[in-house]
Amino acid sequence: MRQLIVTIVAVVLVGCGEPQQTTPPQTDTKPTEPDTDVAKSGPSTVKDPDYSGKYTLSIAERGMELNFELKPDGSFFGKSSMDQGDDLIGSWKVEGELLVSEGSSEKSSQVIIVKFNKKTGKVESMNVDGNEMPIKDQIPEGEDGLYFKKH
Repeated sequence: MRQLIVTIVAVVLVGCGEPQQTTPPQTDTKPTEPDTDVAKSGPSTVKDPDYSGKYTLSIAERGMELNFELKPDGSFFGKSSMDQGDDLIGSWKVEGELLVSEGSSEKSSQVIIVKFNKKTGKVESMNVDGNEMPIKDQIPEGEDGLYFKKH
């Protein structure tokens, strides 16, 4: 059976500030004081979630473990317990709710794309050399899916 190597993509959420609204003209001539809380806080900034790090997908029934390291620069490195020495090297990105990794194995040169949910880790799809792998056939009995765990 062909080794499944999972590709991970991170989704980056970007926060957007609301547009400033003008206040309607005041009816009295008394000047208004600025809202000191707003003046002190400055512009709103939202930090992008960091999806880089180490992820593991284990299927104990098959004796398989996939380890991925998503690097902050958008590159990733993958290792499989089943195909030692045939490491996966590529890049990852965020697409909506999914982390998508795409790379090629060093020895076999297979192009592998793995997509999984950035919040739950649930694998949504695996593609090897353009062939979609049937994930449901890989799910252990009693489980509802395959999941990456972040370390």
